[in-house]
Amino acid sequence: MRASTRTGSAVRATLGRLSVDGRRLLLPRSDGGQDAFHVPDSPRGQSGATKHILADRGHLLIGVDMFARRPVAVLCRAGELVLAASGLRIGNGVRAPRVAALNSLGEIVGTGLEVPPALLSEPGAVQVYVMLANAAEFRAWIVDGSRQLWELSVRAEAGGALGPCSLELRDRQCTNFTRLGCGSIASWYSDMLGTVMSAPPREWTLSGSEANACVFAIAGLGELTLAYPVDSEVRVHGRYELTLPRVPGQLIGLVWRSRSGLDPTAHPMFVAADRRRVFLHGLEAEEELFVAPAAITEVRYEPGCRKVVYRTQAGALGVYGLDSKAVVWQAWPDAVS
Repeated sequence: MRASTRTGSAVRATLGRLSVDGRRLLLPRSDGGQDAFHVPDSPRGQSGATKHILADRGHLLIGVDMFARRPVAVLCRAGELVLAASGLRIGNGVRAPRVAALNSLGEIVGTGLEVPPALLSEPGAVQVYVMLANAAEFRAWIVDGSRQLWELSVRAEAGGALGPCSLELRDRQCTNFTRLGCGSIASWYSDMLGTVMSAPPREWTLSGSEANACVFAIAGLGELTLAYPVDSEVRVHGRYELTLPRVPGQLIGLVWRSRSGLDPTAHPMFVAADRRRVFLHGLEAEEELFVAPAAITEVRYEPGCRKVVYRTQAGALGVYGLDSKAVVWQAWPDAVS
């Protein structure tokens, strides 16, 4: 596909996912790897090189995330879950043997955990969200192709040896898993429980048939908030319980804005009924953000980096930056597999 950076290998027709800082768009490759396209902060920003994350010689790539601007890969080798990333050092435990095919990813850490079949059933569909990676601990959330949510934890013991590792199934059906607060907070809607869950723990029970369309945002000093449609309203939960008018279209996000001396105000983000226009809707006025070149078929707002990634009916991809007020990255499908 052709991008504002350079041509990568053909990718599957998917929306992809933005890294927590919004600097990379992760897209699966047709060969089972992933490409991390550089996303500039403005339309005039210089585009960096695309990172290609590959795995072979007995390694199967389960999923990839970017953490501290470096790729972090979760892989399967002979049924064992292993981690690979540049500079990834968890304690001083024994590392997995290095192989030339993974040299570009850096350190390789074997966890001793068996990879569940659910993480291997749909290659390219697994999403990895790294929350913490340092010498003492590695934590990540993993959403598989069936929308099951897993929590991965690898820790070092007091003496530096690699401690117990765990991979726990936390939810059998989650919707709209969202990473917020610079990667320190995660929230999602549990279809199984009919509630909103988050880590650190917090839980809301929502009403209405569209509760699973809820979106998340951070307001003020790290306060988790959410919004969801109910009939002709959009209800906002957090420090303030608000009810805003609903307008025609799809609710995709929630943006908080502050004015000097005033409390922050909530602005739901919508894709208009024509599926091309994206806008913010407030109590006083409506603000158009951008108009896509064709009908939008998939779209996601990432509150952590304040960017919107979208795919159109024609197969084009785009990234809009809320802070730069412009589409900062675009790609067109030359060869989509």
